[in-house]
Amino acid sequence: MRKPITAACLLAALTLAGCGGGPAGPAPAQSSAAAKKHTVVLSLRGYQAGDHADLNYSVLAGESQQVHDAALPWTRTLQSPLEALDDPELTATGVIAGGHNPQLECSISVDGKVVDSHNAEGVVSCKYTVPLEGVSQPAS
Repeated sequence: MRKPITAACLLAALTLAGCGGGPAGPAPAQSSAAAKKHTVVLSLRGYQAGDHADLNYSVLAGESQQVHDAALPWTRTLQSPLEALDDPELTATGVIAGGHNPQLECSISVDGKVVDSHNAEGVVSCKYTVPLEGVSQPAS
């Protein structure tokens, strides 16, 4: 009779140990997609030597930047997790010099893929809408 009681006590102790205050197991791993940093490149170029532009750009939430009289070509490269990006945008106005309004070309790329590109005389703008997951097609 003694052996069944011992076996029952051992089974009860093991069951309680599995339900008790010990660690619940490993924490769920953070999604590799969410933790991955993405490379965002903003670029602006003119078509003539000596072209300059005033520009505004933003990449991260709440961080808008201005550059006055930037020599072209101009590039900014940033790395950020996708969820920290806030619809990257670049707007530039050419600085008129020597009587000509410069032809400008802007582009935005994410992880090496051009997601928006435009060219225009005088003023040009590029914008990329960040998808919920991954890199989407160019903004229209």
